[in-house]
Amino acid sequence: MKHTLLFFLALLTFTASVQAQLVLDNASVTATSLSSDASEELEINVTNTSNDEVTVRWTRSEDLPSGWFTYVCDIVNCYTPAKDSSEFVLAAGASGFIKLTVTTASFGTGVTDITLFDVMDPDNSVTATFTATTNSTTDLTAIDVSAIQVYPNPTTNFFMIKHAKAIARVEIINLVGRTVRTFEYVSASDKLNVSDLPRGMYLVRMTNKNGQVMTTQRLSKR
Repeated sequence: MKHTLLFFLALLTFTASVQAQLVLDNASVTATSLSSDASEELEINVTNTSNDEVTVRWTRSEDLPSGWFTYVCDIVNCYTPAKDSSEFVLAAGASGFIKLTVTTASFGTGVTDITLFDVMDPDNSVTATFTATTNSTTDLTAIDVSAIQVYPNPTTNFFMIKHAKAIARVEIINLVGRTVRTFEYVSASDKLNVSDLPRGMYLVRMTNKNGQVMTTQRLSKR
């Protein structure tokens, strides 16, 4: 009987040691009252509370208004908006961060879920929900901003803008938030030169004569 009891105690101890538990410091992160051209960084931390090293995989799913995009940074790297999953290792008792940068381009609410799980035990998972909301406005209701379009996209030398009549200023912004090119009083026939810009993803922010952001769209420069 004594040996049987010791066996079960040992089994329970072993089971507890191999079942790593992932714990979030915050399962819901919210940013409100953002502008329609904001770039907001939201962050959570995940902790491996077990006694063993864990390989953590994260996956991203989201529901965003038109023109919005997000990208993820973890303890290993920052990834392009197209990257929806990756992995990193957490030592026993260690914590790591997940940062989500939300870039808005219109008014509305965007929701992104990031699920983290143990690669060796997918049932050991946690999900963080990131919610971003922009202010509403009525100043642009007379203009169909959904018709404004940047093309060709991707591009090598230049791009043009469909339905550019109300656009007074166009800014080209890189992914670290720096304005690298500005165009004033753009028309639909103008070819906006970006041939000398490095390859990569850019934001094209368009404002009217009152300084209101009408829309922000992504541009791929090849």
